Parts: sequence; structure tokens; C-alpha cells
Amino acid sequence: MKNLNLLFNKLYYEKLGTPSFDSDVQSKNTTIKGILFDGQNDYRPSEITNQVFCLKTQYPGLIVGSGNMHGAGDIGGSDNDINMGFSFDYVTGQPVIAGSSVKGVLRSHFKYHTEAVTEILKDILNNQDITEDDVKNLETAIFNNSDVFLDAVIRRGNQRNEIMGFDYITPHKSPTENPVPIKIIKVLPDVVFEFRFIITNKTIDGISISAENILKLFEELLCLFGSGAKTNVGYGMFDREMQEVENNRNLLVQQNRNENDGNRSIRGINNSQNDRNPDGGGNSQNSRNRSNSGNNQDNRTAVVFCRNCGMRNAAYDFRGNRNTTCQRCHKSLLEE
Repeated sequence: MKNLNLLFNKLYYEKLGTPSFDSDVQSKNTTIKGILFDGQNDYRPSEITNQVFCLKTQYPGLIVGSGNMHGAGDIGGSDNDINMGFSFDYVTGQPVIAGSSVKGVLRSHFKYHTEAVTEILKDILNNQDITEDDVKNLETAIFNNSDVFLDAVIRRGNQRNEIMGFDYITPHKSPTENPVPIKIIKVLPDVVFEFRFIITNKTIDGISISAENILKLFEELLCLFGSGAKTNVGYGMFDREMQEVENNRNLLVQQNRNENDGNRSIRGINNSQNDRNPDGGGNSQNSRNRSNSGNNQDNRTAVVFCRNCGMRNAAYDFRGNRNTTCQRCHKSLLEE
């Protein structure tokens, strides 16, 4: 069939008296090969919306579009066979989370994690009285409306500027038989995705919920429950990529450094006053410094597990504040 198509096109070109088929193909091929995609400019901020947030993939990575068809067969041995499909952008060939998938996974979180959505929304709206019925009405208002869920696209690669890699899953058909490894591809950890939306403000039972607050809700849900395939074993989980949070943490570190510098000066004064103050005047301040140092250590933790129900929780809320209770059972959290 391919040869017949080439023959037909060649005869068509000769009939029109246009430049030869071969030279035209070569010219177009040269043009196509000359198109280079710049990682920084492939996905510019959308001109039609600024409703975006960025999330970074966590270990072990992200699997999207595993049900799609793929063309990788048994090339060079079974170890080179890619056994699962993936979602790629048609134009650039880069991994992409389709807008329909983003919409579907967020709607499933509304459906299966209604209680968590209710608590998150209360926090976003400063403890305003929100019920689960309000959440169901909000779900209808968002997902049955004209709001648009755009594709989530690559914003930046990891520290080595890499995006994708290989992985293996090892299903056990029988407890007494060795598993047969299945080779798959995934988006690597620490790859930043930009999630893009066109969201309108909502009013639910007299409660005004802005598009900005809905965006914060989406971000929190994706960090808590993830997206894509195999989230039950850790894939598809995200961490925040907010410069504001990083700035706040850096500011906290700088404040602690300044405070410690001041404490060293105070200790010099206190040492000279030890005769009048045998207990030492700097102990309480040093205790606060040790506490602050511990907080800085906590800030490097991205995931917290509930000791009661085992649910995976984000370590920080959308404001960058420490999460201390489980979103599911509201018990205290235990760090991994």
C-alpha cells in the first residue's frame, strides 16, 4: 500500500509539471529536520489564561497514557520491548497529561475524597462553613460548566535536564514462580509540569468561591492524591514548585541566621552577667534556636504519612504551612 501511494503521488506530480517528487520530498524533509524545539520556548505561558500552577514529580515518577497504543515491538530482544503506551504531545513529542485526563482525575478526587475536599476548601476559605453537599454542588458547577482544562505540559526537566527514563514492574502471577519483569517508560522525578486552566468564579449556596481558590483546591488535590497510573504504589505524586514557598523558606533561614548572630552577641553579654544570673540568660533563646533549626529540617520533608490510617499526605498546605493532621482521619501525622 505504501509503494502504491508513493507511485500515485509521483505520477500526480509529473502530471502537474511541478518539481520532481523526490526533490520536493527532500526539500520538505530538510525543512522539518531544521525545526528545533527549545525547551524554554516550546510551551510559553498561555496568552489566553494566566490560571496556572506548577508541580514537580516525585519519586518514582509519573506514568500517563499507559492504555495508549505504542509502536515499540520486540527490537533487539525482549529487554528492549516497551510493554505499555504513553501520552505524548502530537506536535513536540514531549510527554503531556491530556486536559481530559486532568479533568477526569480531579473529578474523581471530588467523588472519592469528598471529605478531604471539604476540609481543604474550609482551610482555603478561612474555615467558612462548608458541607459535603456544598462540595457536590461545586463539583457540578465546575465539571458540568464551560470551564476549560488544558493539557498539562513540561515546564522544566530535572537537575540533569532529563525528562524520561525506563523502569520495570514485576507482577507475580504465582507466589511460587519468579516474576517476569515488564519494561515501561516513565517521566522521571523532579520534572516540572505546568497545569493550565480557564476557570470562572463560582457561587454555591450563597458562598462565593473565586477561580483562584478553585485553583488552590486543584493543586492541593493533585499533591495529596496524585495523577496517572499506579498511584497506589507511589507513581504520579507531585510536590509544589512555588517560588513563593521557596522564598519564604529562604527568608526563614536568613532570619534564623540573623537571630543566631544576635544570640552570639547576647551570649557574650550573658557570660559577663553570669555572676548575677547563675542560670544563664541564653538558655531559653538557644532552645528557641534549636527549635527553629528543627523547623528548617522539617521544611526539607515533602511527604508525611498518617500513623493511624497510613494515608500519604503533603507535608505543607498551599500556603507553605506545615500540615499536622491527616486529611482523611484528622489524626496526627508521622514522618517517614
